[in-house]
Amino acid sequence: INIGADIDGSGSLDVNAANTITFGNTEEYAVEGSGYGGINAQGADFTNSIEKTASLNITGKQIVTAGAQTYEAKTTGDITAGGYIKAAGLGSFTWVTLDNDLTVHDNITVGSDSFLKTTEAESDIVLAAVDNVDVTVRGVADVQGAAVGGASSDVDNTLMRDNAVTVNGDIYSMNDVSLFAGKDKIGNDGTLNVSVESETYNYAGIPLAASPKLSDDITQNNRVVVGTGSDISSVRNIDLYADAGKETIRDATLLYTW
Repeated sequence: INIGADIDGSGSLDVNAANTITFGNTEEYAVEGSGYGGINAQGADFTNSIEKTASLNITGKQIVTAGAQTYEAKTTGDITAGGYIKAAGLGSFTWVTLDNDLTVHDNITVGSDSFLKTTEAESDIVLAAVDNVDVTVRGVADVQGAAVGGASSDVDNTLMRDNAVTVNGDIYSMNDVSLFAGKDKIGNDGTLNVSVESETYNYAGIPLAASPKLSDDITQNNRVVVGTGSDISSVRNIDLYADAGKETIRDATLLYTW
């Protein structure tokens, strides 16, 4: 969203730039395969790459309202990326290579010539950039029974969270000014729930290999930037917040043999 016009209102103003990401939430596995009998080798490569941006820019204009002003850039994501390969026979070999890459940008920028102002008592100004993301990544290589067998699962998850509020202009509030990177516009923490699993099952008489591998790389860059020369004033409080919010992260490699 780009606001390039003057706004003068007798009520409140609520502006939202939003992304909703849904991938694989109705299926546990995005790829599945199986093979049985004799000597067989079954495998799969799966790559899932998603990058989304929710951006709200105020450029060189004056926005004056009697009531509150709220601006929010927000991404909500539910990602389930999985692969399951199974086989059985005289000689059975299974492998899964899974690469999941998610990048989320939520940005609010107030330009250097912009001015945000409320005129009635108890009227806040809130700028909030936040994400709420659930990610489940699971790779399974399964030899269900064989004289000789091998199983390999290689799972790589990469996640980038980038939430930023940048103010280069001026703000005047008749109540509070809140600049949040990692909270939503009503003050709730952003959330991240990640579960990454790499599993191998090798139920062979002679298990040649059962090798689960896992890499989980999470980068977070939540920030509030107030530029030189900006003027932020309020009748009551000025709140600045930049944090990752609430996080739950689970990584597991699981190996099963006779």
